Amino acid sequence: AAAATPPVPAAAPPVPTADTATVSRADVDATLANFAKLTTDLQGSISANGVVIERVAPGTLFARIGLRAGDVITAVDGARIRSLDDAASLYAKVSTAKAIAAQIVRNGTSMTLHVAIQ
Repeated sequence: AAAATPPVPAAAPPVPTADTATVSRADVDATLANFAKLTTDLQGSISANGVVIERVAPGTLFARIGLRAGDVITAVDGARIRSLDDAASLYAKVSTAKAIAAQIVRNGTSMTLHVAIQ
């Protein structure tokens, strides 16, 4: 009788990596200048854990930096986002930032999205 072939173990899921996304200052400024469009490009809600992303419109600045529906933004540059005041502070900071690092949780895994603004 032939020996049974042992099952091949399933490959471990890939570990998320975060490359730096580069966006233009003009794109950031245009996004920040049109709050109505911003709220259609990125929809979410503030929770005790951070900003829960409900929808990211395809092709938008937010999609290009790597945000996805289901992500939870827990902090940006180490500053936690737990209220509208926190979000307003972030909005003001991004208007002059040259780079940001968004700490997110995606499918239960913590990772950082790095964004260079040029």
